[in-house]
Amino acid sequence: MGTELTEIYEKETGQKAMYRMESSYYHTLRYVRWLEAKLESLEKPEPEPCGHEDRSWFKKGEPCPKCG
Repeated sequence: MGTELTEIYEKETGQKAMYRMESSYYHTLRYVRWLEAKLESLEKPEPEPCGHEDRSWFKKGEPCPKCG
């Protein structure tokens, strides 16, 4: 494991890093970072329908130009 991860592990847990603990922490940290990236990549929930057929504005994250 890298020294950066060892430092993070020791700082967060207050324990001296041993390979088995560090390995487990590494996989947990990696999974958490993957989940955070996954959450950020999810689309915003679709707004209430406004009655206008053109929905291209939604993909850009902008409000409906006709409704505001």
